[in-house]
Amino acid sequence: MPKCSLKNCKNITSRRLKKDGISYFRFPRDPIRCGEWTSIVSQQRREDFFKPNNSSVVCSEHFLEEDMYVSSKGIKRIRKTAVPHVADITPQDLKDIENLDDGRDTGKKCKSPTTSLSSGSVLDTPRKLRMKCKLPSCSKRFTIKDKLINNLRKRNSRLVKKIISLKNALKVLKKRLDRYNYTYAIVTNYTY
Repeated sequence: MPKCSLKNCKNITSRRLKKDGISYFRFPRDPIRCGEWTSIVSQQRREDFFKPNNSSVVCSEHFLEEDMYVSSKGIKRIRKTAVPHVADITPQDLKDIENLDDGRDTGKKCKSPTTSLSSGSVLDTPRKLRMKCKLPSCSKRFTIKDKLINNLRKRNSRLVKKIISLKNALKVLKKRLDRYNYTYAIVTNYTY
C-alpha cells in the first residue's frame, strides 16, 4: 500500500483508486530523471537525504495536466519529460494566509502603507504587508534550522569516523585472537 511520497498528501493506493481519477507513478529508472524527481520531493519534504525505494510513488495530483495523457486503453500516463509540480506553500503557510485573510492579528503589527512607505509600497495589499512583517522571523527560523542541520552533519561525520576506527580496532583484535588460537592449537598438538 504505497503512499504518495510528497509530504501531507493523503493519497494512498488502497484508498484512492483509478476510478476516483487518481493514478500513481513510480520514480523513473533513468538516474538523471530520478534525481530530478528526488530533488523536487526532498525540497517539498524539507529533507536533505530523501531516497526513494522501489515502492515510492507520486500521485497524479502533483503533475500538470499538460504532462499527462490518456493511453488508447484509457490509462492515465505521464510524458517522459514530466516532473512533479509542487507548490512551495506548506500547510503552516496556508494557515498563516487563512489567518491573514480572516483579519486576525498574527503577532507583530505592521504600519499602514499610507503612514510608512518603508514597510512596503502603497500598492501592496494588507495581506502582503503582514507577510513582509513575518519574513524576518521566518528567515531567522531558517538560519537556526540550518545551523542545527550543519551541527548534526558534523556530529554524523564524527560518528562515522569513530565507527571506522572501532571497526579497524576490531579487525586488529580479531587477527590477534586468530594468531593466539593458531599458536595454542600448535602447542597443544605438539605436547600430545
